Order: sequence, then structure tokens, then C-alpha cells
Amino acid sequence: MSSWILAGLGSLGQAFNGSLIDKISDDAIPRLSEVFGVGANPGDGTDLLMLKTTLTGTKHIIGRVEKMWIKDEDTKKQLKELVMELKDTAYDAEDLLDEIQFRVLKQQIEQQGAQDDEASNQSSSSSGLFPWKKMKISVPTFTSRFFGREDDVNRVRENKMKLDKITTCIEDLITTLDADEKQMITSVVPRTTTSFPIETQVFGRDEQLNHLLEQLMKSADGSSDGSISALTIVGIGGVGKTTLAQQAYHHERVNNYFQPKVWLCVSDNFNVERLTKDIIKFITEEKCDICNLDTLQVVVKKKLTSKRFLLVLDDVWNEDGLKWERFCAPLKYGEPGSKILVTTRSKKFTEMVGNPIPLGGLDEASYWKLFKKCAFGSEDAGEFPQLVAIAKKIAGRLKGLPLAARTVGGLLKT
Repeated sequence: MSSWILAGLGSLGQAFNGSLIDKISDDAIPRLSEVFGVGANPGDGTDLLMLKTTLTGTKHIIGRVEKMWIKDEDTKKQLKELVMELKDTAYDAEDLLDEIQFRVLKQQIEQQGAQDDEASNQSSSSSGLFPWKKMKISVPTFTSRFFGREDDVNRVRENKMKLDKITTCIEDLITTLDADEKQMITSVVPRTTTSFPIETQVFGRDEQLNHLLEQLMKSADGSSDGSISALTIVGIGGVGKTTLAQQAYHHERVNNYFQPKVWLCVSDNFNVERLTKDIIKFITEEKCDICNLDTLQVVVKKKLTSKRFLLVLDDVWNEDGLKWERFCAPLKYGEPGSKILVTTRSKKFTEMVGNPIPLGGLDEASYWKLFKKCAFGSEDAGEFPQLVAIAKKIAGRLKGLPLAARTVGGLLKT
């Protein structure tokens, strides 16, 4: 049976990355927020920034769908129609931003004639789309001329809402595919992670880390069934499962307790032969050309027998119990106290393996510290008072997800 790929969408992704998103410059957001009425109507100040954020997320959705192979004809048709609708809505947003840009440039030209030589030189050297500090335009004057029509704010909101609705439909369609269909979806560029964290500072996870360390150091329970002890960090995407596992993996207590330690990024391809071979390569630091699974498992058994090891399996999607048991077979020969630590979004896998460590969003105080670090470069936002009100509103909508803080906070960073 032939498969099908959503191709030919690369130019749309580039449009999001360039002409669409960049039309709303970061420097413009604070002043536009004044125009939209921050303070007078607290919900309005974030509209342009949230549209920019939505367009960024839309680009990622397009990129994700573009890399999928799908066999089901109905699914193909639905996804194709949704992507085309998303494209049309994106172009509507581009038209709106073009119109806003035109009016700003027109206002700039009109104002230049009334400026003295110094102001004229400053204006001509302006590098941004919205040269607020260069032009002596009061907010009331700008509001009356730039946003002359009351429907401007509504048009921005409507574009954002429509983009949100379509991307949600795409996400829901992918999520609700049955198990067989999910096995047919393969990303061309699989997600990869290493044991080394990207973040230099982690906020609000001390309690979870201490609990995880206690579970890892817990002695064998004395069971005689020869099973291997496994822990699962479970939570939604972007909540920080990998980061927590990385913290534990490099912790001094773990380094002193386990030997060897192995880190594997599994992703959606739970291939027992590949993973077994990866364990051998990780431990020996040498190439492994063995192709027979039985031989591979014999090697793993020899390498781990009488050793208290830690194996981290990051981003596991497998829900096949037989595959899991086959993979774990040679790992049972490790010394008692050996552990497998898994990060996963799958509740079914967690129920199958047991020992869950649920991970939710950060508490409000910790999340605000993280968001400030991502948006302003430090926990002190004193240098950006004009952005704090907007940033707090946006942070409150992100459900405590660290990945969302880094993504959205980066849009505010100057």
C-alpha cells in the first residue's frame, strides 16, 4: 500500500517565519499595547503579541504535519483541507499586518514634514517598523490616526481565534487516530535528546527531584520474579519530563550509586534490536555490527550482570507489552537495585509498567521566575516595566509549562 506525505508546504512555513511574524516587531509591542488600552481594558494589551505567538505555533504545526506519512485516505483528505484553510487564514493575517504597516509608514511620512532637523535625522535613521522613540507622536494622536476604525482590534482577534481553531482541529485529528494508524505515522526527523540539559537553571522542581532520587535509590523490594524495577515520569508535552530526568541522571548521588549509566532517546520508534544495540554502543563506546537480537541480548547480559545500572529511556511512546518484556529480558541480570527510568506522555504505558511519577505544571511563583528569565534574560524585570503587565497576563495562560515559557518568553525578549 502506498503512503502519502503532506508536501509542498515549505514556502508557507517560510512565510510564517519571515514576512508574517516579523511584521510585528518586539519593540512595537509595548506601545501598541498602550494603543490597545492596557490598564483601561486589561484583556486588550496582549492581542498583537498573542497573534504573533499563534503564528509561531502555526509554523510549528505546519512543519510537523509536513513530515508525516499517513496511509488512511480519509485522514489524508481531512488534514489536507485543514492545512489549506490554515494557509488561507495565514494570508488573511498577512494582509491585515500589511495594512497596519502601510498606515504606520504613511503616518511617519506625514510627521516628518513637521519635525525639526534633529528629529528628521533621527527619524530617517530609524531601523524599526515602529520608530516610537524617534518620533514625537502622542498616543492619543497616534490612536486617532492609526487605529481610525474600531474594527482593527476585532480583526486581530478574529485572525488569532481562527488560527487557534484550525490548529486545534489538526492536533485533535492526529491525537484521535487509532493505535494502528499511529504506528503508520513516522516523523522524517525524529526527536532527539541527550543526558545534558539545555537549561542552565531549573525552577520549581526541587520537591519532584528529591522524590525521584529517593525512588531511584530505593533498595530492591525482594521480589523473586526476576523483574527489573522501572519508574515512569509521566506528563503532557513541554512539562519538563526530560529536564527532570537529566537533573537526576547527573546528580552526585546517582553518579555514586549507579555504574554504568545509560541514556537513550527512544521517541516513537521502539525497536528492540536498535535499542539493545544502542545500549552496547553506549557502554562500550564502540561500534556494534551485530544484527542478531539473541546475540545482542547475550552481550547486554554479560555487560550488566552483577552491576547496579541505571538506564534512562527518554520520550517513550510504546504501548506494546510484549515489546517491552522482550526488551527488558537481558536487563533482569543486573544487580538488585538497578533501575530503568522512563519519560513518557502515555498513560497506558505507565499503567503497564507501574511506579508513576506524575509531573504537572510549575506553581505560579516559580513559573513567573522562569518566564521573566526567558523573556527578560534575568529574574529582574525592572528594566522592562512596559512589558511586565503583558508578560504576567501571558504567563498566566500557559498552564505552568516550561517549554511554553521558553517559546513565548523568547518573543518578548529584546
